[in-house]
Amino acid sequence: MRIAARMNGYAICALLAGALVGGAFQALNGDWLELLALWVLVDLALGAFYAGLVHLVRLLPLADERRRFSPHDLATAVVGAGLALLIATLLGEPVIYVTQAALALGVVVVLAAGRSPRREAVPMLVGLQVLVAWTLGFVWIAHWQSPLLALGPVAAVGTWSRLRDRAASDGALAHRPVVWGTRLAWAAWVVALVAAQQPLLAGVVAVTALADDMHRIAPLGQRMSAALLDLSWLGSWFLVAVATSYWGLVP
Repeated sequence: MRIAARMNGYAICALLAGALVGGAFQALNGDWLELLALWVLVDLALGAFYAGLVHLVRLLPLADERRRFSPHDLATAVVGAGLALLIATLLGEPVIYVTQAALALGVVVVLAAGRSPRREAVPMLVGLQVLVAWTLGFVWIAHWQSPLLALGPVAAVGTWSRLRDRAASDGALAHRPVVWGTRLAWAAWVVALVAAQQPLLAGVVAVTALADDMHRIAPLGQRMSAALLDLSWLGSWFLVAVATSYWGLVP
């Protein structure tokens, strides 16, 4: 019922990083059961809905990989959407609006990538789920007006571009917007750490970004450290989250 095996890790890390950026260090008395409910929403419920959509769109005549109709796929999408809306209703208006937008955008993304749902839609859906998780984790602690909310789209764009590049069938560099999406996301983390007066952490992230970029242009047979670089990508979220919430950004 999930898009990919890594889906769970991306959703959890985005939710926790968003909460840390929002100021979880300063609000340890928050409702942690509510945070658990948010995890179920963004990971299990939305993950099931998106996975069901990816399978259902392969029924379309234009899809490259056709498959027969399966009631399980339809049930997965319906149950996922219903569970997401149910949890959002219990958590209040802000979560309802974000959840409704996530469901609607998921349908748009899958329909727009009808020919190649696995290659085109899945990376974008994972990026969308990262954006939703980061946003809900942030507003669980902070307010919508905070400029730090912009870090969520950075994580989402970077995640989409990395996964889209990996989905390239020829193992070569993807088109230029995808490559630069990854590079600009890394650059945004470095800038955020410098603004938080953490040059040492910024240097660590910059070196990791360089290694990630060199790894991308390596021959396909040498791409054995992808899991380690994925872990570094997720770890950079927490470095930025701690730096921006604990030390704070320079006004």
